[in-house]
Amino acid sequence: MPITARTASSTPSAATDNPGYVLMAAVIAALTDSSGGAAADGTIGAVTAPTALTDNGGGTANGTVEAVTATTAITDNGGGAAADGTIAAITLTEPANLAAQATINNQLADAVKELSTKINTIITWQTAVANNFKELTTAQAANRLAIVALTDAITELATKQNAVVAAMKTAGQMATA
Repeated sequence: MPITARTASSTPSAATDNPGYVLMAAVIAALTDSSGGAAADGTIGAVTAPTALTDNGGGTANGTVEAVTATTAITDNGGGAAADGTIAAITLTEPANLAAQATINNQLADAVKELSTKINTIITWQTAVANNFKELTTAQAANRLAIVALTDAITELATKQNAVVAAMKTAGQMATA
C-alpha cells in the first residue's frame, strides 16, 4: 500500500480510517551554527572535563597571573643556635673581656640563623606560589581544549540536524517553507 502524506488540515478521520496516510510535520527551520567550532567532519570528539582545582591559596584574583621567581637560598655560615623563631636582643657595647665578646658573637650568630631560616621559608613559599600558578594555567589550558571540543560538537550536531530536516523535507515528511 503506498504511503500518502497529508497535512494537519486534512480530514482527521483519513489517518485513522486509512493506515496508508502519514501526518506531515510542520516546517522546522534549519539550525544556525554560531558555535565557532571546526568544520563538521562527521564525528563528535570526546570531551573530558578537567579535574577541578582546590583553592587553598587564599589569594585574590585580579585577572592577571604575575611572574613569581624564586630567589636563591641563603647559605647559613653563622654557626648560631638552632632557629626557634625569635631574634634575641643584642646589646652592642664595648666588650670588657673575651667572654663578653663571645656572648655578642653568639647573639649575632643566632640572629643570622633566624634570618636565614625565615628567608629560606619565604623561598619555599615562592616556589609553592609558582607551582600554584602553573596549576592554574595548566587547568585553564585543559578548559580551553574542552570548550573547543564542545564548539566542534555543536557544529557536528547542527550539521546532522540540518541534514535530517532536509531529508525529511525531501521525503515529504515535513512541510517546506
